[in-house]
Amino acid sequence: ERDSRTVFAFNLPTRSKEEVLYDFFGKAGKVLDIRLITDRITRKSKGFGYVEYETIDGAQNSLRLSGTPCAGHTVMIQQTQSEKNRAAAAAAAAAAASNI
Repeated sequence: ERDSRTVFAFNLPTRSKEEVLYDFFGKAGKVLDIRLITDRITRKSKGFGYVEYETIDGAQNSLRLSGTPCAGHTVMIQQTQSEKNRAAAAAAAAAAASNI
C-alpha cells in the first residue's frame, strides 16, 4: 500500500528548505515523508524525489499540483513506476482471465 500512497516529483527547487516542500505538497493531503535524491559526493539535491502521503487520496490529489510553481520551479508530479507496473500487471491478468 505504501507505493500507492507515494508519488514521484521532479523539477523540484534544489535549494529550498524541506518545510517549503512539505507546505507545497501538504496542499494535497498529509505528507508522511519526502525523500529527495541527492548527489553521492556533494549531497546536494538533484531536484527530484518521492513524496509519501498518509492516504491514497492525498497521493491522487497531489497529481493535480503537477505543473504548478514552487519556489520558482514548475513542479511535475506523477505516479511512481511501481504503481504503474502493478496496474499494468492487474490489467494483463484480467485480460488473460477473460480469454480463458
